[in-house]
Amino acid sequence: MTFPELGLSVIIVLELTCLIAYFLKGFSGFGPALIFIPVVAYLIGPRLALTSSAFLDFIVGVIMLMTFKYSKSDWQLIAKISLFMTGGIIIGGYLVSLMSVNLILIVIAVLVFCVGLSLILLKQTVPNGINIKHPKLLWLGSFIGGIGGGLAGIAGPFIIMMIRPHMDKSSFRRILVAVFLVGGLVRLVVYSSVNMWSQDVLTLSLITAPAIAIGLTIGYFSHFSVNETWFSRIIGLLLLAISIRILTNF
Repeated sequence: MTFPELGLSVIIVLELTCLIAYFLKGFSGFGPALIFIPVVAYLIGPRLALTSSAFLDFIVGVIMLMTFKYSKSDWQLIAKISLFMTGGIIIGGYLVSLMSVNLILIVIAVLVFCVGLSLILLKQTVPNGINIKHPKLLWLGSFIGGIGGGLAGIAGPFIIMMIRPHMDKSSFRRILVAVFLVGGLVRLVVYSSVNMWSQDVLTLSLITAPAIAIGLTIGYFSHFSVNETWFSRIIGLLLLAISIRILTNF
């Protein structure tokens, strides 16, 4: 895959997609896959979308990780979530090799639709700091989220729904950045073992690197100033539009 092969219009759409997707990552610690994967899957192909998302999750996660300070209890929580998520990712990742392209696209679209709807409709009160009241549900959500991550590159929905009520947005972002860094690395290993890695992952990453850097920077510094409720609703509407666009092509 080269710049001319993609075409100018496709490159512009990819840049805008990554700008929005990684603004969301910088702002909340999660979310780029929810926008990045559906668009790239539709424009280029689902397998490249999944593998590129995993690679970028890992690289961006390393960069963001260096900007936060973590306590011992943070790392203990991150380790437990990551352990259950990894088990799910391994199962989901191997299922990908057994599924058709169209089926993968449908799974992605349905997951994105559900998350978008939840962002629009659900409103929850969160504590200051971290207060995990139902750890078993969190471990279950992490495992199910991992299956979604391995299968469709979207591990966040179940994990986010489980942890969001139990921590404020700064703790939420800090924990998720570390968790999804681990998730990105595990997905890369799994996808590579089923021959999904290609040189096109690096090409796509280089093409979109400027938009990723700009979006990530703006999102990171907007974290404390943007109204999170309205931001979630806008992103939710965008996700619904993307998922419906994919589904209407079948």
